[in-house]
Amino acid sequence: MQRFPFLRLASFLLLLLSLLSCGERSGPQGKEAGTGITPAKQQPVKTEADAPPADGPNIVVELPTRGQKVSGGFVLKGEARTFENTVSYRVVGEGGERVAEGNLMAVGDAGTMNPFTTEVALPGKYAGRATLEVFQYSARDGRPIDVVKIPIAVRDQPPAAATGGATIRVFFANSSMNGNGDCRNVFSVERPRGASPAVAEHALRELLAGPSSSDREAGYATELPRGVELLGIRITNGVAVANFSRQLRSSAGACRAEAIRAQIERTLFQFPSVQSVVIQVEGNEEEVLEP
Repeated sequence: MQRFPFLRLASFLLLLLSLLSCGERSGPQGKEAGTGITPAKQQPVKTEADAPPADGPNIVVELPTRGQKVSGGFVLKGEARTFENTVSYRVVGEGGERVAEGNLMAVGDAGTMNPFTTEVALPGKYAGRATLEVFQYSARDGRPIDVVKIPIAVRDQPPAAATGGATIRVFFANSSMNGNGDCRNVFSVERPRGASPAVAEHALRELLAGPSSSDREAGYATELPRGVELLGIRITNGVAVANFSRQLRSSAGACRAEAIRAQIERTLFQFPSVQSVVIQVEGNEEEVLEP
């Protein structure tokens, strides 16, 4: 008779152990069976497009400013941290057309924010709202990344001969604006057109006169030798032939020769009638501006 209480107690303990075992196997939802441990959530992997730069944006544009009105061209200035220091840009019109595009180099050590400056020339055929896009191409898949968009307004560029009040542009070197050190980078300043109908000749004479005192204070300089005179210029079938005195031969060094050629060519290319430029010294175009 004394065995029955013991059997009842043993049966109760077995039943209790069975219930506890079932509770562990069918525990709270999301826990591993038999462990009571909730598996960790899988975190999404950020792609190149999702991941922001660790030290701020990779491209910063200082000029032009948002909404700036431009005519004929503008200075593009800023800083960039890009692959191989290469920066690309394009100007896109309202209809999606490419108004201008190009590439430039920032100057400095790789992996740091480095300055860049260039002058973007705009053809006279487009006027209206546009967007300047500055970016780099992905080294992984070639798509544009780090795109900075600056809205600008492109104004009509009046023909130089249309009015005596119009201005012309002459081009000089400017080391403070030439961030990438390219010898052919030259930058424009405006001059009054004057009353002369020979506007290309007038522009070259203004170029030979050199930068004004205010231009020099702003960092502009000329690479043209002193005493150079314009002997004549003619434009035939889109070809401008500019003839200079023998002092033009006194330039020395490849970089200076490239800068002089750029000053002359950019000054003449502002006129729609000029498609190419030939530079002569006393009627001879051989070995002109050779280093």
